[in-house]
Amino acid sequence: MRVNRLYSYFLASISIIICLSATGCGGQQLDESNELASPATQVSSVQSKTADMKSEQGEMITCSSKEELVSEAGSCALRTECDNTETCTAWGDQIAEELAVRYGSFVEMEPVEMSEEDEERSEEDEEIIAEYETEGNDFVGSKESTDAAGHERLWNDFTWLFPLEEREMVTAFSVFSHVDTLAHVSQNEDNVQEWSLGMNIDPGIMTPEEKVATLVHEFGHLLALNSDQVDPLEEERSCTTLFLDEGCVSKDAYILEFYATFWPEPEYDYDEKQFVSEYAATDFVEDMAESWMNFVLTEKPAGTTIAEKKVLFFYEYDELVRLRADLLARVASWMERHVA
Repeated sequence: MRVNRLYSYFLASISIIICLSATGCGGQQLDESNELASPATQVSSVQSKTADMKSEQGEMITCSSKEELVSEAGSCALRTECDNTETCTAWGDQIAEELAVRYGSFVEMEPVEMSEEDEERSEEDEEIIAEYETEGNDFVGSKESTDAAGHERLWNDFTWLFPLEEREMVTAFSVFSHVDTLAHVSQNEDNVQEWSLGMNIDPGIMTPEEKVATLVHEFGHLLALNSDQVDPLEEERSCTTLFLDEGCVSKDAYILEFYATFWPEPEYDYDEKQFVSEYAATDFVEDMAESWMNFVLTEKPAGTTIAEKKVLFFYEYDELVRLRADLLARVASWMERHVA
């Protein structure tokens, strides 16, 4: 019997895994702004005028003059002002700096003190509220829950932040309640080439900054473990590279290169010069996801420590540098609408 790894993200900083939760994705009008000149100007106020457009779903979306409509998701994103690896690195750094100036760090989560009762409750299984099948950006099939609209708003946060072509492996979505598990992803048992996403419905469980970081971390697992990177159908006895719970790693997979470069030993103790977070020291799969999160949401590091070299690893791939710019453009617009 195949055992699928379940990735989840918790509130306590020492046990942070992959998660997410969010609010709605309405397109309210933004404040007037100046042209981009210094940190915090492009992100803090991204428009000089607004324009109403229709998404493919027929909803009215209000994007600023410095944004573009992502019609397939019914959302807005800053226009990415770059066209190659060098300019996308510089533009991404500028947006990451502006986001940090306005909102603070996205990756340095404060430890959460839990009561003894909550500690005990954290060991309990989550309470499933509703489950849905998804296709692209939409729910399909039954919507039996009385709060399906609220659940769809949670799902819409995921579709806002990540391009459709990068998340097509996600074909199921669940909403649950738990004291500290924020969200999780796992391979579908019936079709291991597809993935499920689960999100915590409880309000106030994390800040918008933590939501974004969690989403990016979560997406990092999907990026590294999807069926284009890891063959879920190949058996361990025939695998000549690296075999994970998710399957046999492809020869040109990101995670194989990361593993070969940074994990010559099977386990490590946490060292801030080696890992971007305590949770990253858990294993190389989490180390890669945490390093990916820092790659997307912080400026390019100098590379003086092993931890920084792990972040620089992703800059070796042109397609990931361009994807980083795309994600930061989406994060900027999402944060503008979700932080008072």
